[in-house]
Amino acid sequence: MSPRRKSVAPAAVAAFLGILFVGLSLRTVITSISPLLEVVSVEVPLDGLTLGIIAAVPTLAYALSGVITPEVARRIGLERTVTLVLLVMVLGHAVRAVATEPVWLLMATVVTLLASGVGNVLVPPLIKRHFPQQIGVVTAVYVASLAISSAVPALVAVPMAELIGWRAALGVWGVATAIALLPWLVELRVSRRRPEGGEAFAEAGLGRTVSHESVDGQISKSWIAWSLVGLFAMCSFGGFAMLAWMPTILVETAGVDPAAAGSLLSLFAVCGFPIAVLVPPIVARMPSAIVPIIVVGMASFIVGYSGLLIAPRAAPILWVLALGVGSLPYPLAFTLIGLRTRSAAVALRLSGFVQAVGYVLAAVGPFAVGILHELTGTWAVPLGFLMAAVLLALPAVFVLGRPGFVEDEIRRSTSP
Repeated sequence: MSPRRKSVAPAAVAAFLGILFVGLSLRTVITSISPLLEVVSVEVPLDGLTLGIIAAVPTLAYALSGVITPEVARRIGLERTVTLVLLVMVLGHAVRAVATEPVWLLMATVVTLLASGVGNVLVPPLIKRHFPQQIGVVTAVYVASLAISSAVPALVAVPMAELIGWRAALGVWGVATAIALLPWLVELRVSRRRPEGGEAFAEAGLGRTVSHESVDGQISKSWIAWSLVGLFAMCSFGGFAMLAWMPTILVETAGVDPAAAGSLLSLFAVCGFPIAVLVPPIVARMPSAIVPIIVVGMASFIVGYSGLLIAPRAAPILWVLALGVGSLPYPLAFTLIGLRTRSAAVALRLSGFVQAVGYVLAAVGPFAVGILHELTGTWAVPLGFLMAAVLLALPAVFVLGRPGFVEDEIRRSTSP
């Protein structure tokens, strides 16, 4: 075996494990604390404003991370940035676990969420860089690990707090995140001769059609980019709104009890796991499946919202399943960030743009639904509003069904 093969294989294994463990870590910052807020408030007084900020900050932090991540990663490199992200998350988990004042708990949560958002932007270009021929499979692993990191902390938070106390129950996720650091430290060591920062992106090669510098600030001229924003926004918009309001809607319109509503919310969340596993490899192997997946996702959202609006008591399980299936385009969007770019550098810019704009739109969902319900006293208008939001994905039906790359669209748009 040649020296080159000996050095590449460990780096690939480390990168794969690193991407897997990052996915298993990113959402713990959100779902590990929300079930414990009532218990935490006994020792750390949390007023309504603090609780509101904690509830609202995830989507806003993720949107901000989409803006700042590309420039940071371009300067210091993808691998160093993800390593820094994990270090910040470890520190944030630790500060939350020992906080005695609301301000420290809030600051640690905001900083850790921002780091989590940066990590979310970094993964698609990392996959593009390390696994350009296995984008579908590795993206499936990543999105499935995100689903696990969303579900497991929420499931075990209260039992762990009862067993070892809420501080330890929060701090343990810092230990789990520290474990996620190890593969990236190995990858950096094995690949220490790889150029970093701007040199690394030059090495990645943007092709002769467009220079890296011309991509900066030009992503918004790509119809592919805007179509991915629409997919991402539609799924996140509806997803966050349902996570916030589905139990209340089911109790008030479908007549289910709170316990059953909680179970149905879990069913909604669980739907994301098989979808995350199946969609990316299918799309990577069969580009012709892109449009059917988008259409089925849009139709499923409309069926679910319509069912809750017109006949909520008839088949609440069916309506919840339909809404869960509506998330089909979410892993599709992540996959296409890698498939519709020619390099990790442009994948990074595209990932930042899609998530920045998408999460800003997603942040509107829960607030708009709550405000519309408060103003009208009914769930009909909010559900109609959510159905209208499905149209955000409509451009993707016409754009993403055709082959193409973001770089080529930018070149055409900037050519004299």
